[in-house]
Amino acid sequence: MPIYNGKNAYVDDVPCVQTWSASLATTHQRHSSSCIAGATNSPPGIKNWSGQITGLGDFPSIVIPSLSPLTFLGVINNTGGSLKSLNGSVFIESLTIDINKATYAPISWTATFGAHGDLVEAATGAADSVVSEAPNGKDLAITIVATPITQAIQTAQLVFRRPSTTYVDAGLTYRTPGNLEADINFAVLESALEVAAYAPNALSLVKIFTTATKYWEFSKIRFGGKSNFVVDRTSNNVLGYTVNGMWNAIEGTTEGWIAFFNGSTYETAIYGTAP
Repeated sequence: MPIYNGKNAYVDDVPCVQTWSASLATTHQRHSSSCIAGATNSPPGIKNWSGQITGLGDFPSIVIPSLSPLTFLGVINNTGGSLKSLNGSVFIESLTIDINKATYAPISWTATFGAHGDLVEAATGAADSVVSEAPNGKDLAITIVATPITQAIQTAQLVFRRPSTTYVDAGLTYRTPGNLEADINFAVLESALEVAAYAPNALSLVKIFTTATKYWEFSKIRFGGKSNFVVDRTSNNVLGYTVNGMWNAIEGTTEGWIAFFNGSTYETAIYGTAP
Protein backbone atom coordinates (compact mmCIF):
# COMPACT_ATOMS: atom_id res chain seq x y z
CA MET A 1 0.00 0.00 0.00
CA PRO A 2 1.52 3.38 -0.96
CA ILE A 3 2.45 5.98 1.66
CA TYR A 4 1.21 9.52 1.03
CA ASN A 5 1.88 12.88 2.67
CA GLY A 6 -0.55 15.72 3.24
CA LYS A 7 0.42 18.00 0.35
CA ASN A 8 -2.85 17.29 -1.50
CA ALA A 9 -5.07 18.11 1.47
CA TYR A 10 -8.35 19.49 0.12
CA VAL A 11 -12.10 19.04 0.51
CA ASP A 12 -13.99 19.35 -2.75
CA ASP A 13 -15.84 22.69 -3.19
CA VAL A 14 -14.30 24.15 0.01
CA PRO A 15 -11.83 26.92 -0.97
CA CYS A 16 -8.45 27.48 0.70
CA VAL A 17 -8.32 24.28 2.79
CA GLN A 18 -5.26 23.78 4.98
CA THR A 19 -6.07 20.51 6.74
CA TRP A 20 -8.84 18.02 7.20
CA SER A 21 -9.15 15.12 9.60
CA ALA A 22 -11.55 12.31 10.32
CA SER A 23 -12.08 9.95 13.25
CA LEU A 24 -14.13 6.78 13.42
CA ALA A 25 -15.55 5.73 16.78
CA THR A 26 -17.21 2.36 17.19
CA THR A 27 -19.34 1.95 20.30
CA HIS A 28 -19.16 -1.60 21.64
CA GLN A 29 -21.32 -2.73 24.54
CA ARG A 30 -18.97 -4.83 26.64
CA HIS A 31 -20.93 -7.18 28.90
CA SER A 32 -20.58 -10.12 31.24
CA SER A 33 -23.01 -12.70 32.45
CA SER A 34 -23.23 -16.15 33.97
CA CYS A 35 -23.08 -17.73 30.52
CA ILE A 36 -19.65 -16.17 29.87
CA ALA A 37 -17.57 -17.82 32.56
CA GLY A 38 -15.26 -15.33 34.25
CA ALA A 39 -14.85 -13.04 31.22
CA THR A 40 -16.55 -10.45 29.01
CA ASN A 41 -17.87 -10.20 25.50
CA SER A 42 -18.59 -7.38 22.99
CA PRO A 43 -20.94 -7.60 19.99
CA PRO A 44 -20.54 -5.47 16.83
CA GLY A 45 -20.86 -1.77 17.63
CA ILE A 46 -22.27 1.45 16.20
CA LYS A 47 -20.04 3.42 13.80
CA ASN A 48 -19.82 7.19 14.20
CA TRP A 49 -17.61 9.36 11.95
CA SER A 50 -16.59 12.89 12.91
CA GLY A 51 -13.85 15.32 11.93
CA GLN A 52 -12.77 18.84 11.14
CA ILE A 53 -11.62 21.06 8.27
CA THR A 54 -9.34 24.08 8.62
CA GLY A 55 -8.69 26.80 6.08
CA LEU A 56 -8.14 30.47 5.32
CA GLY A 57 -10.62 33.22 4.52
CA ASP A 58 -13.20 35.52 6.12
CA PHE A 59 -16.35 34.09 4.52
CA PRO A 60 -16.14 30.28 4.14
CA SER A 61 -19.80 30.07 3.15
CA ILE A 62 -19.92 26.36 2.34
CA VAL A 63 -18.85 25.34 5.86
CA ILE A 64 -21.25 27.59 7.76
CA PRO A 65 -23.52 25.26 9.80
CA SER A 66 -26.81 24.80 7.96
CA LEU A 67 -29.81 22.52 7.72
CA SER A 68 -28.43 20.86 4.59
CA PRO A 69 -25.67 18.23 4.53
CA LEU A 70 -22.35 18.81 2.80
CA THR A 71 -21.27 16.27 0.19
CA PHE A 72 -17.87 15.47 1.63
CA LEU A 73 -14.98 14.47 -0.62
CA GLY A 74 -11.79 14.66 1.41
CA VAL A 75 -8.78 14.34 -0.88
CA ILE A 76 -6.03 12.03 0.40
CA ASN A 77 -4.02 11.86 -2.81
CA ASN A 78 -4.62 13.68 -6.09
CA THR A 79 -1.86 12.20 -8.22
CA GLY A 80 -3.08 10.74 -11.48
CA GLY A 81 -3.36 6.97 -11.38
CA SER A 82 -3.40 6.93 -7.57
CA LEU A 83 -6.45 9.07 -6.74
CA LYS A 84 -7.71 8.50 -3.22
CA SER A 85 -10.37 10.20 -1.09
CA LEU A 86 -12.79 9.72 1.79
CA ASN A 87 -16.36 10.36 0.68
CA GLY A 88 -19.81 10.66 2.23
CA SER A 89 -22.39 13.06 3.60
CA VAL A 90 -21.69 15.26 6.65
CA PHE A 91 -23.33 18.01 8.65
CA ILE A 92 -21.17 20.98 9.66
CA GLU A 93 -21.82 21.41 13.40
CA SER A 94 -19.58 24.38 14.21
CA LEU A 95 -17.49 27.03 12.49
CA THR A 96 -14.94 29.26 14.25
CA ILE A 97 -13.35 32.23 12.46
CA ASP A 98 -10.22 33.78 14.03
CA ILE A 99 -8.96 37.28 13.20
CA ASN A 100 -5.69 38.49 14.72
CA LYS A 101 -4.73 42.14 14.33
CA ALA A 102 -1.84 41.87 16.78
CA THR A 103 0.09 39.46 14.53
CA TYR A 104 -1.37 40.21 11.05
CA ALA A 105 -1.89 36.45 10.68
CA PRO A 106 -4.11 35.30 7.80
CA ILE A 107 -7.76 35.05 8.81
CA SER A 108 -8.36 31.39 9.54
CA TRP A 109 -11.29 29.11 10.28
CA THR A 110 -12.02 25.69 11.73
CA ALA A 111 -15.17 23.71 10.94
CA THR A 112 -16.20 20.54 12.78
CA PHE A 113 -18.50 17.95 11.25
CA GLY A 114 -20.36 14.75 12.00
CA ALA A 115 -21.13 12.20 9.30
CA HIS A 116 -24.66 11.42 8.20
CA GLY A 117 -24.10 7.70 7.77
CA ASP A 118 -20.84 6.15 6.58
CA LEU A 119 -17.69 7.62 5.05
CA VAL A 120 -15.99 5.37 2.51
CA GLU A 121 -12.71 5.40 0.61
CA ALA A 122 -12.86 5.94 -3.15
CA ALA A 123 -10.50 6.35 -6.10
CA THR A 124 -11.48 9.98 -6.71
CA GLY A 125 -9.63 13.27 -6.54
CA ALA A 126 -10.28 17.01 -6.72
CA ALA A 127 -8.34 20.28 -6.75
CA ASP A 128 -9.13 23.80 -5.57
CA SER A 129 -10.29 25.96 -8.49
CA VAL A 130 -10.24 29.17 -6.43
CA VAL A 131 -7.19 31.42 -6.78
CA SER A 132 -7.36 34.00 -4.02
CA GLU A 133 -5.09 35.63 -1.47
CA ALA A 134 -6.42 35.20 2.05
CA PRO A 135 -7.03 38.44 3.96
CA ASN A 136 -5.08 38.97 7.17
CA GLY A 137 -6.03 40.63 10.42
CA LYS A 138 -4.48 44.06 9.82
CA ASP A 139 -7.82 45.77 9.06
CA LEU A 140 -9.76 44.29 11.96
CA ALA A 141 -12.18 46.88 13.31
CA ILE A 142 -15.42 46.68 15.26
CA THR A 143 -18.37 49.05 15.41
CA ILE A 144 -21.18 48.86 17.94
CA VAL A 145 -24.37 50.65 16.84
CA ALA A 146 -22.31 52.38 14.12
CA THR A 147 -19.74 53.73 16.63
CA PRO A 148 -16.19 52.38 16.24
CA ILE A 149 -14.51 50.91 19.28
CA THR A 150 -11.66 53.24 20.17
CA GLN A 151 -9.80 50.78 22.36
CA ALA A 152 -6.92 48.94 20.68
CA ILE A 153 -8.47 45.75 19.30
CA GLN A 154 -6.14 42.75 19.32
CA THR A 155 -8.21 39.79 18.14
CA ALA A 156 -11.75 38.80 17.29
CA GLN A 157 -13.43 35.42 17.08
CA LEU A 158 -16.77 34.45 15.54
CA VAL A 159 -18.38 31.13 16.44
CA PHE A 160 -21.37 29.55 14.68
CA ARG A 161 -22.94 26.33 15.94
CA ARG A 162 -25.82 24.10 14.94
CA PRO A 163 -25.70 21.15 17.37
CA SER A 164 -27.04 17.91 15.97
CA THR A 165 -29.09 15.16 17.50
CA THR A 166 -28.17 11.65 16.41
CA TYR A 167 -29.98 8.44 15.65
CA VAL A 168 -28.82 4.98 14.57
CA ASP A 169 -29.85 2.95 11.55
CA ALA A 170 -28.23 -0.34 10.51
CA GLY A 171 -25.26 0.26 12.81
CA LEU A 172 -24.47 3.74 11.44
CA THR A 173 -24.91 7.14 13.11
CA TYR A 174 -27.08 9.74 11.37
CA ARG A 175 -27.71 13.37 12.31
CA THR A 176 -30.49 15.92 12.39
CA PRO A 177 -29.25 19.53 12.67
CA GLY A 178 -30.61 21.76 15.44
CA ASN A 179 -30.99 25.48 16.06
CA LEU A 180 -28.45 28.09 15.00
CA GLU A 181 -26.25 29.60 17.72
CA ALA A 182 -23.67 32.37 17.30
CA ASP A 183 -21.21 34.01 19.66
CA ILE A 184 -18.50 36.63 19.29
CA ASN A 185 -15.58 37.65 21.42
CA PHE A 186 -12.87 40.25 20.99
CA ALA A 187 -9.78 41.26 22.94
CA VAL A 188 -8.93 44.90 23.61
CA LEU A 189 -6.13 46.77 25.35
CA GLU A 190 -8.06 48.65 28.02
CA SER A 191 -7.78 49.27 31.75
CA ALA A 192 -11.37 50.50 32.27
CA LEU A 193 -13.66 47.59 33.04
CA GLU A 194 -16.84 49.63 32.74
CA VAL A 195 -17.25 50.62 29.08
CA ALA A 196 -20.76 51.63 28.05
CA ALA A 197 -20.46 50.35 24.46
CA TYR A 198 -20.25 46.74 25.61
CA ALA A 199 -21.77 46.91 29.07
CA PRO A 200 -23.16 43.61 30.36
CA ASN A 201 -26.64 42.82 28.99
CA ALA A 202 -26.53 45.59 26.38
CA LEU A 203 -28.17 44.45 23.11
CA SER A 204 -26.55 46.04 20.07
CA LEU A 205 -25.88 45.80 16.34
CA VAL A 206 -22.24 44.80 15.85
CA LYS A 207 -20.10 44.88 12.73
CA ILE A 208 -16.76 43.07 12.63
CA PHE A 209 -14.61 44.29 9.73
CA THR A 210 -12.32 41.76 8.09
CA THR A 211 -11.00 44.28 5.54
CA ALA A 212 -11.52 48.00 5.09
CA THR A 213 -14.78 47.33 3.21
CA LYS A 214 -15.94 43.83 4.21
CA TYR A 215 -17.61 42.92 7.46
CA TRP A 216 -19.76 40.47 9.37
CA GLU A 217 -22.93 42.02 10.74
CA PHE A 218 -24.81 40.70 13.77
CA SER A 219 -28.05 42.60 14.34
CA LYS A 220 -28.51 41.74 18.01
CA ILE A 221 -25.51 40.87 20.18
CA ARG A 222 -26.18 40.52 23.90
CA PHE A 223 -22.95 41.42 25.65
CA GLY A 224 -21.95 39.29 28.59
CA GLY A 225 -18.94 39.31 30.83
CA LYS A 226 -15.27 40.08 30.46
CA SER A 227 -12.41 37.68 30.98
CA ASN A 228 -8.61 37.48 31.05
CA PHE A 229 -8.07 40.79 32.86
CA VAL A 230 -4.69 40.27 34.55
CA VAL A 231 -2.57 42.83 36.38
CA ASP A 232 0.90 41.32 36.63
CA ARG A 233 3.84 43.21 38.14
CA THR A 234 6.29 40.46 37.11
CA SER A 235 5.59 40.55 33.38
CA ASN A 236 4.63 44.23 33.29
CA ASN A 237 1.88 43.25 30.83
CA VAL A 238 -0.22 45.74 28.95
CA LEU A 239 -3.68 45.68 30.50
CA GLY A 240 -6.63 44.38 28.57
CA TYR A 241 -9.39 41.80 28.50
CA THR A 242 -11.73 39.77 26.33
CA VAL A 243 -15.34 40.85 25.74
CA ASN A 244 -17.96 38.16 25.12
CA GLY A 245 -21.27 38.45 23.31
CA MET A 246 -24.14 36.16 22.33
CA TRP A 247 -26.29 36.66 19.23
CA ASN A 248 -30.06 36.91 19.64
CA ALA A 249 -32.49 35.94 16.88
CA ILE A 250 -35.27 38.23 18.04
CA GLU A 251 -35.95 41.31 20.18
CA GLY A 252 -39.60 41.64 21.13
CA THR A 253 -41.25 40.87 17.79
CA THR A 254 -38.38 42.12 15.60
CA GLU A 255 -36.33 39.41 13.89
CA GLY A 256 -32.57 39.73 13.81
CA TRP A 257 -30.05 38.70 11.18
CA ILE A 258 -26.51 37.56 10.57
CA ALA A 259 -24.98 38.52 7.23
CA PHE A 260 -21.67 39.16 5.48
CA PHE A 261 -21.13 42.35 3.45
CA ASN A 262 -18.63 41.59 0.68
CA GLY A 263 -17.65 45.17 -0.09
CA SER A 264 -20.49 45.89 -2.50
CA THR A 265 -23.50 43.88 -1.37
CA TYR A 266 -24.70 41.51 1.33
CA GLU A 267 -24.25 37.81 0.75
CA THR A 268 -27.28 35.61 1.43
CA ALA A 269 -27.99 36.05 5.14
CA ILE A 270 -27.04 33.23 7.49
CA TYR A 271 -30.24 34.04 9.34
CA GLY A 272 -33.02 36.56 8.82
CA THR A 273 -32.99 39.31 6.21
CA ALA A 274 -30.02 41.65 5.86
CA PRO A 275 -30.82 45.38 5.54
